Amino acid sequence: MLKTRALVVNNKVEITDEEKGKFYKSSIHSLGRGFFTVALPYKGKDILLLHPGTRVRVRVIGKNEQFLFTSEVLARKASPFPVYVLKEPEEIKRVQLREHVRLKTVIEAQLAVLLDEDRAGLEQDVMLLDISGGGAAIALTEPLPEDSRIQIKFTLPDTGKDKDYQFKLKAEIRRCERSLSDRPKYIAGVAFLDITEKERDCIIGYIFQKTREQRRLER
Repeated sequence: MLKTRALVVNNKVEITDEEKGKFYKSSIHSLGRGFFTVALPYKGKDILLLHPGTRVRVRVIGKNEQFLFTSEVLARKASPFPVYVLKEPEEIKRVQLREHVRLKTVIEAQLAVLLDEDRAGLEQDVMLLDISGGGAAIALTEPLPEDSRIQIKFTLPDTGKDKDYQFKLKAEIRRCERSLSDRPKYIAGVAFLDITEKERDCIIGYIFQKTREQRRLER
């Protein structure tokens, strides 16, 4: 059943109410008959304040899937940990995710070819044309050999906090092809090699945030 896969203690969730419209991060704290509890949802330093009777939308985040449902706040408890008590959902929608969803974007970055495992060559300014939790497409003025190792640095806003997250990742050139135009001359597809789960979560959070913004503009 979807309930047994979605409602699992320590599962990461995002919660919003109709008034706020923004998703706040939380996690499932405990399960009960007809209800479950979540830690107080937060976004940066802000806590999502909810009152009994408020309807909320909940997104449970899995590795390759998400579960979406609506619920109702039943109560707020302060002891032994501050939590919201939410009503068990009647209906849950499962969303299958591609292993690494890509977002078309333009992000300034700095690239350097790795001379060995610990040393990098001169940096050059480049642009990321798309990004996912597993890699990116990079605009280049000169081609780079396939299987060559690079260091890539770029900055993204951390969707869980009110600050930017700076990345410094090792990557491998998986393909490098001539572009159909002169700008850019070449496009390289790279795979991140040393990315941490925290860094991957930040990238995925950025992708989902931008995707939601694009969908709102299309309405």
